[in-house]
Amino acid sequence: YLVWNPSEVPEAHGAALAAAIKANDRTVQVVSDYSVFADLNGFAGIFIAGGVYGGCHVVSNADSYYLGSYLEQGGRIYLEGGDVWAHDSWTNLQPFFQITGLADGSQTYAGPVQGRHFCDGMDFTVSTDYTVNNFLDQIDKKVQTLAKPILTDTSGDFHTAVAFEHAAKAYRTIGASVPFVGMVANGGTLNGIMARYIDFFENGYPDCVADTFCNDSVPCTADTCEGSVCVNSDLDNCTVCVNDSDCDDYYACNMKNLLCA
Repeated sequence: YLVWNPSEVPEAHGAALAAAIKANDRTVQVVSDYSVFADLNGFAGIFIAGGVYGGCHVVSNADSYYLGSYLEQGGRIYLEGGDVWAHDSWTNLQPFFQITGLADGSQTYAGPVQGRHFCDGMDFTVSTDYTVNNFLDQIDKKVQTLAKPILTDTSGDFHTAVAFEHAAKAYRTIGASVPFVGMVANGGTLNGIMARYIDFFENGYPDCVADTFCNDSVPCTADTCEGSVCVNSDLDNCTVCVNDSDCDDYYACNMKNLLCA
């Protein structure tokens, strides 16, 4: 595995990722410049420490080309950043993650966060240290995609990490707004959640073991685990929408919960 800790980002961000990867018996290299490698395809996955406001890396067009090419060939990338999803301008890299940036977030995010899907049971509080918690973006999965929220704010109003697997191109991504180094054990552990990330990168979405693994964060589905397979059945008289045109006559799209009402 490769951990990219850009020079603008405090080294503690990349160090936390690398330590957890090593604790899961995987080899890892930490660099401040990924371009020292002519070819990234030899890496099982790339973890990017994007930092937070005041000490962050802004994804460039060159980054999007190089890293996007790696994903197009079936790569795996974890990208964390407090400004990557809602504050910064997007490049061609962010769409690979199937994430929607909802808001720039408040100066200090209170947390806590809860694990969902294959991160079920991995719960954390969030450090208030400004070097890891400073205007963290609020994110969601892109509507009508197969992306899975895997860490969510306890309010349920937004998420802090989303996983996606592209079936045809075989690439896998995890996008996060709360830095790994800023999460504090509260039922989950850093080594434990890294084990879930690595398993997803190496094997894809795991079989479910409980209904909670199958929460797709879509309000119009009943989420159940049946024979180790997630089943997300449509609920009657419930329609998810993006705008009023998605709703039947005499109904409008409620922009707060994206349901026709």
